[in-house]
Amino acid sequence: MLDPKRRGDDPTIRQSKSALLEATQAAVEARKKAPASPIAPTGSRRRFRMLLLIAVVGGTVLVAQPHWLVGRVPAPETNDIRYASATLVLIEAIGQVRAYATTRGQLPSLPSEAGVTNPAVTLKPLQGGEFELGMQVGDFRIAVRSTDALKPLIVRAVQSLTRRAG
Repeated sequence: MLDPKRRGDDPTIRQSKSALLEATQAAVEARKKAPASPIAPTGSRRRFRMLLLIAVVGGTVLVAQPHWLVGRVPAPETNDIRYASATLVLIEAIGQVRAYATTRGQLPSLPSEAGVTNPAVTLKPLQGGEFELGMQVGDFRIAVRSTDALKPLIVRAVQSLTRRAG
């Protein structure tokens, strides 16, 4: 026979379980019927606000262009800098034309045949297999002959470029 004092048969436990169930159901129903709280935004609103904030801050930084982001504005390119840069381009081209002449036994008809990529470089053949490379730089023309001493030209060009950086 069953013991009437068992937990499942106790009428007070059954009543408290029923009361607890009813209270839980009532709370769930009340929560469903209550309007959404305006203080705590939903997940999509929160994401939208965060993205909007990021966009505003990013736009402000892009418009302001702080020096730590965009760096220093470079000094304007002077004629001295142009001359030094052109000198280094021509010295590199002399090496390419010399290599071509050594390999093929003749000068190229165009600097590009020797691998010179700068289209402003021109080639002028001279007597005895020598040549002159030239380049128009702004208002002046610079020329370097294959017989010129290159070391002083390189030193002068590098000094001009390092003065600009300093």
